[in-house]
Amino acid sequence: MLKVMSLDKARTMLMGELERLLLERRASDGVFGETVGLSEASGRILVEAIVAPYDVPSFDRSQVDGLAVRSADTFGASEALPAILNWAGEVAMGQAATQPLVAGACFGVATGGMLPPRADAMVMIEDVEQIDAETRLVTRSVSPGSHVTRRGDDTRAGQVVLPAGRCLKAPEIGALAALGLSQVGVVPRVRVGILSTGDELVAAGQTHPNHVPGSLNESVRPVLALPGTVYDANGPMLAAAIREAHALPVEFGIVRDQLDELSATLQAALDQSDLVLISGGSSAGARDYVERAIAAAGQPGVLLHGLAVKPGKPTVAGICQGKLVIGLPGHPVAAWFIFEQLVRPLLAALGGREPVARPKVRARITSRIPSNHGREEFVLVRLLNRAEQPIAWLAEPLPTRSGLITQLSSSDGYLVIDRDSEGLESGSEVVVTLLHDPGETRAGFAKGGALWNKPI
Repeated sequence: MLKVMSLDKARTMLMGELERLLLERRASDGVFGETVGLSEASGRILVEAIVAPYDVPSFDRSQVDGLAVRSADTFGASEALPAILNWAGEVAMGQAATQPLVAGACFGVATGGMLPPRADAMVMIEDVEQIDAETRLVTRSVSPGSHVTRRGDDTRAGQVVLPAGRCLKAPEIGALAALGLSQVGVVPRVRVGILSTGDELVAAGQTHPNHVPGSLNESVRPVLALPGTVYDANGPMLAAAIREAHALPVEFGIVRDQLDELSATLQAALDQSDLVLISGGSSAGARDYVERAIAAAGQPGVLLHGLAVKPGKPTVAGICQGKLVIGLPGHPVAAWFIFEQLVRPLLAALGGREPVARPKVRARITSRIPSNHGREEFVLVRLLNRAEQPIAWLAEPLPTRSGLITQLSSSDGYLVIDRDSEGLESGSEVVVTLLHDPGETRAGFAKGGALWNKPI
């Protein structure tokens, strides 16, 4: 008999344990982080703040092709009465301008080039006429700073350019490159060990012994599993979910329902991972060995066994050798929901990230949903568009069991029923958490883009 715990309480407890483990690890290891090149830094989290070592730009730069001038020399200039300036030469791109600009003179400077000393403005080439090799006419006046990027306009020396904890994306990579940095210190990627348990499981691609190969595309065609067996969906699904959470899956394959084999594989996973996920074998049956394997792997061992949720009740979690181990239900839908609700926030904390909330919309359910289990319940739904209505969406509950993975892939989102509720009546207003980001919806789901105009 499982002693169930609420999902909120379990999440809070495990997050607290994780924070304690991280503090202990950093206190013992000292240095935390790794150095990577900018080409590998996208999506990574900064360990320390980046401080500008010098001004950016480090010199006054032209924003246009034209003439570097003293703005006072152009005062009152017009097409009818142009200013006459002496040509002093040209500043080559990538070269330092060392010769100061004297009154009544000008230098030619291209976009991005360095202004000579004492120049305080640029005249666009469209407003310049060449009289001869030594004379230029300026037909429009400019004020101090016109078409000029001043030294330090972007960043001043000593300024924090990027704070610690920032996720590096294209703009941040550009800022680092502008500082001349080719490497940066980032939080190490979280390594997550994955084990799938069950004598009935076979890896995808394993065929019936009497199967006769067909075309060259045989490898991408579905084939029938061996009688009495099922393909392991949890391993590949969890590996994909881990990658989506910016972590690295470390796959240990399928483990038979043998305690010694499970314990040995769990130890290997603990040696090579920061957190371990075991799918299947987490219930209380005679051949469900996950709780025993966690208890034997190290102190304090099992912290919880049983969650007051549907699906996902037989979840087990513990700490072994300073690392979290979570036993997920074997049914794929239940495994996904527990990953979503419990594991994903833990991976964010381990990786130094803020948890990302999925988008939500309001909807009305199309049929009654009974729920008197005393457990918080997650219900998959398909959304139907009701254009021009105050609540633009109908949520159609999907009849599903936790072992039917295709229902998860064909749904648009899920709603949550409180554990104290006896269900929801048809037409009730609900909040639907979406499984897809904008632009990644299933065909017809966001027709006309209406969904994303009504987010919560």
